[in-house]
Amino acid sequence: MKRLIADGLALYRLAKLITTEDGPFDIFVDFRLYLGRQAATSSPFQFIWRTVADAFTCPHCLGLWLVPVILMLPKWARDLLAIAGLQSLIQERVDTWR
Repeated sequence: MKRLIADGLALYRLAKLITTEDGPFDIFVDFRLYLGRQAATSSPFQFIWRTVADAFTCPHCLGLWLVPVILMLPKWARDLLAIAGLQSLIQERVDTWR
């Protein structure tokens, strides 16, 4: 049960990081912009680009796609993300109390 909670927190942190935060050197912003530009082009694969671009702007959607990624990570990496996820969740709650 503890592993499930830790993996859930790790998944939460990774999905939130990719979908809503800038990241180092704005890497996630640039990636989301790239996906948006690809989705806006008229190509035979536009529907695929649109689906991927939509997923990378929604933490709930991306979270589902990231489950296999989280489960493939070594335990230490999942634990690191779980600690960061718990901190992020607590910080969000504290911010709403202000």
